Amino acid sequence: MPQPDAPDAPDTPSRRTTPPLKRVLLAAGAAAVVGGGLLGMAMALDKEPTEVAVQRAPLQVGPGATTPGPQQSPAPAAELPPLSLSLDQPPPDGIADLDAAQQVVRLRELTAAPGAPARRYVELGRAQMSLGDTTSAEQAFREALKRAPGDTAATMGMTFLDFLSGKAGEKRAVAAMAKMARERPRDQLVLFNQGMLSVYARDPNAVVKAWQRTVEINPRSRLGMAARMLLERLTQARG
Repeated sequence: MPQPDAPDAPDTPSRRTTPPLKRVLLAAGAAAVVGGGLLGMAMALDKEPTEVAVQRAPLQVGPGATTPGPQQSPAPAAELPPLSLSLDQPPPDGIADLDAAQQVVRLRELTAAPGAPARRYVELGRAQMSLGDTTSAEQAFREALKRAPGDTAATMGMTFLDFLSGKAGEKRAVAAMAKMARERPRDQLVLFNQGMLSVYARDPNAVVKAWQRTVEINPRSRLGMAARMLLERLTQARG
């Protein structure tokens, strides 16, 4: 007679290493819920991650957990919010305290100033992505690359947008992030975002590997702390 699936099956080494796909996606997706879960703080890294935040962050899963933005592309996993880039530092001037729509307004003002740095355009593109406005985000990331050719964050922003373009784009984006991670094995910004993209690509092995590596490089940085807390949420989902 066939043996029952995961709930009653023995805990093998492979199970201890990586949680089942569905649980990883649900936990990571719940943590990524903007405004309701852990990534409202940790993914965006707009405020310092804290142990209290870990305890308070609810695991909200389901269609009601997110609010679609304009020009939103359907997420590969329906329970996830719009895919967006994670940065290692918050935007300036208290912008982190605003909601995404207000951030876009304020960052547009800053990018309109003469000599605005590429970073402001990356922050603008990130905020626009979080609203699902991929068209405007692409314009922002392209402008960032004009001002700083090869900029890591802007390049990843364009890669994330490619992921949203369809099945072929998903494959290109996953491959591009893997290549970037190989070329920059100690770049936490790359590794953390590789883990996030892997959530949307439904690859739990890559999620855990990328975030574990992020923590190993520097567990006390913003990215390291965020990755550690996310991994803890995934570990809780195994139970």
